[in-house]
Amino acid sequence: TIEYSTIYSGDLVISDPNGTVIIPLNLVDKVLEEAKKIHSIENSMLKKIKQGERLPELINTTGRI
Repeated sequence: TIEYSTIYSGDLVISDPNGTVIIPLNLVDKVLEEAKKIHSIENSMLKKIKQGERLPELINTTGRI
């Protein structure tokens, strides 16, 4: 247990300089699929920005910042 979170065998623990996230084993596949979708959207946004599109319009279209 860390603070108020219990970590179980099989849980995914991800850390970087900004913090740590624990994903319960039963949610790992769902979280990874969502992360892949977000990564794809954000890469597409970056390409469009480099082509001259404006960020506020892309945010309105994608719902991502």
